[in-house]
Amino acid sequence: MQTVTAKKLMPVEGDEQRIDISLENGQTVLKLSTWVDGLGWCCQKTMKIEAALLDDLHRAVATARCKVRQEAGAPVQGKVIDFPVFS
Repeated sequence: MQTVTAKKLMPVEGDEQRIDISLENGQTVLKLSTWVDGLGWCCQKTMKIEAALLDDLHRAVATARCKVRQEAGAPVQGKVIDFPVFS
């Protein structure tokens, strides 16, 4: 029998959706839950992600986040400043 060691991290919550993130046996586990009146949080999907994919997933989520903000007309967070010229 395999021993499962799990460490639960802070959930990401919206009004009717929640993502629970935990670490189990060297993998990151994402669980998407939705709120159902009378039942509470009900898990809809579970994804187990290997450690090697986490950096790529992080980049993909960051890219999607930037594109969604741009489409919504939100200001760009980063600002490029001119390199100082010394005389």
